[in-house]
Amino acid sequence: MSTGPGLGALVPAEGLQSTGPVGLQTLLDLLVGVYQEFYSSHFAREKYVAGFLQWAEPLVRQVRRTRIKREDFHILKVIGRGTFSEVAVARMRSTQQVYALKIMNKWDMLRRGE
Repeated sequence: MSTGPGLGALVPAEGLQSTGPVGLQTLLDLLVGVYQEFYSSHFAREKYVAGFLQWAEPLVRQVRRTRIKREDFHILKVIGRGTFSEVAVARMRSTQQVYALKIMNKWDMLRRGE
């Protein structure tokens, strides 16, 4: 498997140990964020940034595809509302398991925080 410019070999997820303050989900969020920022900037045409974008694109696509989204659930009943979120009983469409789901709107949180 080819690695990107200046990047080491990928380690399988089961081989990662969470010994520090940053977990795998945080690192994946960071990768997606950096990819989105570079993809939509004028730096995307720069040689090394273009190489990074080419390397990261399949990983970002896979992360986006495997993320749990609100659409993955059928909301059965809202059981609580707060300033920034609501809590609902929801059934996951793929497994039919029932969960308590906290639904937060990031943009509302940011707007109210300003």
